[in-house]
Amino acid sequence: RFAGPNGTDASDSALLLQRLADHPISERNARFQCVICLATPDGRSWFASGNCEGHIGLVPAGSEGVGYDPLFVPDGFESSFGELGPAIKNQVSHRGKAVNAACAILNRIEL
Repeated sequence: RFAGPNGTDASDSALLLQRLADHPISERNARFQCVICLATPDGRSWFASGNCEGHIGLVPAGSEGVGYDPLFVPDGFESSFGELGPAIKNQVSHRGKAVNAACAILNRIEL
C-alpha cells in the first residue's frame, strides 16, 4: 500500500493528494494498467492487457469503485471513475479493455 502496510484507500488517496499538492493538473498524468493471463492445463498461455490514460484530480469525487477511482479522471471525461458508474467505467477502464481482449482470445483458441 502506498501509505504503508496499515494504509487504507482513504489514507493512500490522502497521501497521493498531499504529494501532488503543488502540481497542476497538467503534471498529474496517470495510467491504470491491467494484464490478464489465460492458461490451460496443457501449458499454453496467453496475455491480454488494457490501459486507461487520465490524470489525478484535485479532490476525491464520487463513491463508486475502489482504491483511487474517486481521484482518477480518464482522458475525455471531466468526472472521476468514482462518479462515472459501472456502465461507462467498464467501457473505458483498463480492466474492461483487458477483459474484452481476453474474451477475444478465448473466442479464437481451441480448448
